Amino acid sequence: MAVNIVSKIDDLVAVKNAIVSVSNKAGLETMVPALIGLCPKLKIYSTGGTYNSLKEILKERAKRHLFQVSDYTGQPEMQGGLV
Repeated sequence: MAVNIVSKIDDLVAVKNAIVSVSNKAGLETMVPALIGLCPKLKIYSTGGTYNSLKEILKERAKRHLFQVSDYTGQPEMQGGLV
């Protein structure tokens, strides 16, 4: 069976949206600001405890970048913040 290996990318696709939902919040304080630094117009959708952690991490930037999944879907969050 032949395997196709991509060795060159001609065009990058800008990331506009991300879903962040984790049980272990360790490292979010590093990862999420770095993502926003790479993609300044990034919208992050999150639920439950992850949303609350990101709101604390992002502070004022949360207004521009952080949204609840339920706001996007129009449906209430499942028990436990499951996506």
